[in-house]
Amino acid sequence: VINAQSLYIGQPAFRYADENYGAFRDQQQLNRKGMLYVIANDGMLHAFDAASGDEQWAFIPAGVLPGMYRYADARFSQNFSFLLDGSAVIESISRWR
Repeated sequence: VINAQSLYIGQPAFRYADENYGAFRDQQQLNRKGMLYVIANDGMLHAFDAASGDEQWAFIPAGVLPGMYRYADARFSQNFSFLLDGSAVIESISRWR
């Protein structure tokens, strides 16, 4: 991780005026565990359980796949390039209707 900040996501923090969102949010608060998301220069978005620190999954965007072979190159340190380099953002996009 070079220029990215980690992102913690736990219980929904937002209140929207949309119909039924309050009930959806309250239900999610009961079940959503805290997760820590980190975008790394290895080309992956990593998701960690915030309580245990265990990695739950990692995602490689399709646009990054063509450059992944470079990580197996013996001359990688001389030919380094950033695959992902930035911070994640969060917004509630779940369907609650």
